[in-house]
Amino acid sequence: MNPPSRPPSALDRLPGVVLAALTESHGNTAHVQSVVSDSIDAYVQTRAQTGALPPELLVHILSFLPLSSQIRAAQVCKRWRALSLSNPARLWSTVVVRGGKKMVPGTLLALLDRSGDVDITMDLTAASENAYEISLALTRHLGHTRRLALWVDTAVDGRAREHLRKALEAPAPRLRDIALWEGQGAFDASTQLRWFGDTAPPMLQRAKLYLRSLVAGTFIVPTGLTSLTRLLYAPHNISTIDFELDALLSALPALDTLALEVTRATPFVPGGDAQALLQPQVFGYNVLERLESLDTLALVAAHDEAALYPFAVPFASLRSRSLVLSWPEARGIASISMDVHTSMLAVLAEMANVEALTIHYSSGLNIDVRDAKGRERTFLEVPRHMIPSSAIFAQITTLSVAELAWAHSNTPDEVDEAGMLLLAAPNLLDLTVFLLRPTSHIGTLAHRSAFFLPRSRFSGHTLSCSNLRTVSFVSRASVSWESASHDIPTMLDPTLIETFLTYRLSYSSAVLEELRFVGVKGFVSVLSVEIARLFGMARRVEIERTRPSDLRLVADMLSWKWP
Repeated sequence: MNPPSRPPSALDRLPGVVLAALTESHGNTAHVQSVVSDSIDAYVQTRAQTGALPPELLVHILSFLPLSSQIRAAQVCKRWRALSLSNPARLWSTVVVRGGKKMVPGTLLALLDRSGDVDITMDLTAASENAYEISLALTRHLGHTRRLALWVDTAVDGRAREHLRKALEAPAPRLRDIALWEGQGAFDASTQLRWFGDTAPPMLQRAKLYLRSLVAGTFIVPTGLTSLTRLLYAPHNISTIDFELDALLSALPALDTLALEVTRATPFVPGGDAQALLQPQVFGYNVLERLESLDTLALVAAHDEAALYPFAVPFASLRSRSLVLSWPEARGIASISMDVHTSMLAVLAEMANVEALTIHYSSGLNIDVRDAKGRERTFLEVPRHMIPSSAIFAQITTLSVAELAWAHSNTPDEVDEAGMLLLAAPNLLDLTVFLLRPTSHIGTLAHRSAFFLPRSRFSGHTLSCSNLRTVSFVSRASVSWESASHDIPTMLDPTLIETFLTYRLSYSSAVLEELRFVGVKGFVSVLSVEIARLFGMARRVEIERTRPSDLRLVADMLSWKWP
């Protein structure tokens, strides 16, 4: 006699439904455990591909529930233990192990110990109740960790901090991304994750180190990070920056990219005299010599935009090929003084060796722009008052820009400034346009912003950007550190395509090598003829993360005769 059939469970459907199904049932601990157990039973009986939902993934999902501290990991993992070993490399490459103070004791080590020797990613919060367990996890598994975010609660006592410090001295030959942070007061992950998640300056998104002292007032260099290539560093005090940089650069022989973060909490010198940094002796000869060997320098002003200039002056004589200037927390363009911009441009004019310039200016536009092929794109967004007269922009070949970078008011000056920047980059080869808002009504100025300007605005000039070979339209929501969790498409404004066609047809008859749309929805249905014309300009068209209905229309277009 056949057993009675089970009703379909949440796990019989798409994996994306799992989180919602479990979250809706968190009102009663026993009910949550029953749902999980029954779902696993049903899934095992009805599915041949049982490895799709490993125990690590279920524990990861349950960790977000309000009652996660009352759910034993054994009840989730009991029936999946053997399955977790079937394809560990694939499993651990997509799962982020999150260990917080609410996690059941022993769960973190149990999960990590089953990872074997494959690369892992950890996002850990060290509190008084779990600091020792996290220290053990780091000691055992730092050697095959690829990414690590460690937040240390200020309530952690000195002995536990010492355990954490020693754990970070373990060899970490595979480590490429690390963020260390000591919380100020109550731990606020949403604020502190801004540097480790999708809001870090793009050139620092990968292989970066953000060092905060794990012991108040004590500078620490993790000695196991000899393979680290990029460093995002916040100096504890300007009076000790020379010593700290010397120690860091000595301990990190593979470093090629350095970023210094300057905040309002970072005193320049006793008395607050920022001009003292203009003196060469602020950086000793050892530090300057080490900085000479770096490929990329970045200056990041977390709050006070005027703090960047004094740091830039000592760097002006260096021979780095790439420079990053960043105001990630700036809220309004008008708040940046003209004097600061003029001074910064004077520094840039002296850096003749710079080939890639990144000026990052808005907290909403910090985007990782490495595409699926592994190509890295330079992000360049310029504030309205920083349109350069310097020849430094003539060297830029790769440019990523936000669609509404200049659409703040309907003034001719802003439009002209955008055109001036385009004129200043005659050798541009690769262009990426980020679409910022998930709406079909982006704004009346969309057709004037981000280099897509009507020909009539520049009747007296000759645009020389006729060498463009790749153009990409990318939804901001589709690109992040964990791209799988940010897959919300953005509508493409019709006027953007129309004016791009106007520019392209007016100033260049060359065929694009590649045209890409990433995470953009609805662009075909509203732009049938225009898109067909645009497709006709490219030898290769790539469409990623869009709606099936758009893909069907694209297939129909491919049979059209392009105008």
